[in-house]
Amino acid sequence: MWCPDDLELQSYYDGELESPKMTAITVHIQNCPGCREKINQLQKIVALIQTALPVTPVPGESDIQTTPLGKRRFMFIAAAVLVILMVLGGWYFSQIQQTDLNPEAEIMMQYMVLHEEDCSE
Repeated sequence: MWCPDDLELQSYYDGELESPKMTAITVHIQNCPGCREKINQLQKIVALIQTALPVTPVPGESDIQTTPLGKRRFMFIAAAVLVILMVLGGWYFSQIQQTDLNPEAEIMMQYMVLHEEDCSE
């Protein structure tokens, strides 16, 4: 019989696994006394730690701790894509501004630069 390793059981207990894996381990635990005992031990350890070391949540941090791993990974990738799009968008619009001057505006800019030099002499 296949048994999940301790890391998988910990992830299962924490609710960090994807749905198919969670279901498979739930069914397995119902039929495997050894793994069921490991989950019971995890519950006891967590309860002991919670009573010995009460945790005061940091504002905003509790969402990260309870968010499943798949959702955290998706949020990270979405944030990375957003940053890349912002950088590329800024570069693109800076290129447009440099090449978007019509000829009259370019002549006016040159005139202003030349006129500014005449005034300073």
